[in-house]
Amino acid sequence: MPDTERKEPCLEARYCQKDLMDLVKGNGPWQWSILIMAIICAIPSGSNNFSMTFIAPNVDHWCGRPPGTNISVQNWKESSLPPHDKQCSRYKFINISESSEGDGGNASRETISCNSWEYDYSIYSSTIVSKWNLVCDREWLISMSKSIFIAGVFLSSTLFAYLTDKFGRKPLILVSNVLAITGGISCIFSNSFLMFAISRFFVAAAVSATDHAATVLVIETVSPEYRSPYYCGISLAYLAGALELPLIAWWLRDWIWIESLLILPSVLLLATCWLLPESPRWLLSQKKAEEALEILSRAAKRNELDISDIKLKEMVKNLKEPKDDENVGIRILDLFKSELRLRTFVMWFIWCATTFTYYGISYNTNELAGNPFINFALYFTIEIPATILVLIAIQYKGRRKSLAAGLTVAGMACLLIYLIPEGTFKPSFHHADSLWNRKHNRWGAGATST
Repeated sequence: MPDTERKEPCLEARYCQKDLMDLVKGNGPWQWSILIMAIICAIPSGSNNFSMTFIAPNVDHWCGRPPGTNISVQNWKESSLPPHDKQCSRYKFINISESSEGDGGNASRETISCNSWEYDYSIYSSTIVSKWNLVCDREWLISMSKSIFIAGVFLSSTLFAYLTDKFGRKPLILVSNVLAITGGISCIFSNSFLMFAISRFFVAAAVSATDHAATVLVIETVSPEYRSPYYCGISLAYLAGALELPLIAWWLRDWIWIESLLILPSVLLLATCWLLPESPRWLLSQKKAEEALEILSRAAKRNELDISDIKLKEMVKNLKEPKDDENVGIRILDLFKSELRLRTFVMWFIWCATTFTYYGISYNTNELAGNPFINFALYFTIEIPATILVLIAIQYKGRRKSLAAGLTVAGMACLLIYLIPEGTFKPSFHHADSLWNRKHNRWGAGATST
């Protein structure tokens, strides 16, 4: 081979690696500190994603008693509410008195829709259901708010992903945290359901964007062989955010306090965001070599590697770089070229199918009979061994076979649901837990909401 075609040798054998981060040790204290920050970013994403389970739960409700009446709840239900629909209708003509029991006090069996409601506060002291009467013909607003939240997640995966590539990972994390805190505070002080839903949209976009940007930052600061374990750690943090929800909800029982506590990780991250470095890979892609070298130098020192700045600069130059025109003109439409079109559509289909199934189950643990806090916790606890199993499967069997096996098992499990007799897991507002069934507890048996 002619001398003109020979490549410059590496300065030292231990640095002759294929990846940029291998120059400063691709797995060390520097990367661990970034992982800790990414974990803090993932927790709000997990908790906010499923908080509607506890701030808009299934709450027993019935038509409200007219103002100024002293009739008990039990007598009101027996004398004034139709047995088949106590939650959304009442008799049009009623005789309100403590002595009117059964149907003796009713002049007519004609029913009308409720114009006010009372709620069972034996489990939750306050929910958005009771605050804005999201029951009967307004119950669909709960599902709509969940869809609005998912739309915010979609925004973070599109617009915010573009902004992350344009302005960097660290600035996006900072701005998204500010937006998450602002949106969370707006949720707490919302004076209408519309304001609440819009605020949740921005919370969704913010916490998801923070999580995504932090994940990308972690992946870009470790060597390729460590990316799967680090990503697994972030996924477990996401689950930790979800698993803290039943504990918080069981402790607080009030949607305002639950929302307030969910803001705290974002506040903590905002206070420590200055500790995060920018991605050296992104800086090099933006022709900011000096800034990248400065960060790499700090990373080497933190990982206890004795490398001078001059030597590090030479080693970076010795890495194989793509040709200048190799990435010119890359666009989103390139995903639909002949060689990628089929894979793009297949991945879109898989993503949509798994997302619909995942969120459909996750958002509806309240529909199962029994303790809603335990149901939710058990559901997400299952994901911990599943996440670890996926990491092992990917490392030994690759992504393609692991994906095929996972989809097969998930599909079979969904089909097996049809074999379960209808009504087996029918939800009930009257739970077996003695704490919930106390006739008189610290919140009272019910309250009126108009």
